[in-house]
Amino acid sequence: MNYGFPDWMFAAIAIAAYELAAWLHQRLGVPWLMWVGYGIVAFCVLVVAIRWVVRRVQQQKRPSEQEEDDWRNY
Repeated sequence: MNYGFPDWMFAAIAIAAYELAAWLHQRLGVPWLMWVGYGIVAFCVLVVAIRWVVRRVQQQKRPSEQEEDDWRNY
């Protein structure tokens, strides 16, 4: 199974993008910077939601067997 980036990493990117956009908006006074931050947050939410749906569909298709050493791959 390909684990890729964990979900918490997308949450961290979304928080960092929002905070950076808010800080730059406050410092520079450019209103469209907040829209860039909102766009990055929306993209991260979309990615996590798609991953969640795919994970649920895959869990329903396969039996509930889990490898003993599966936790080491994360």
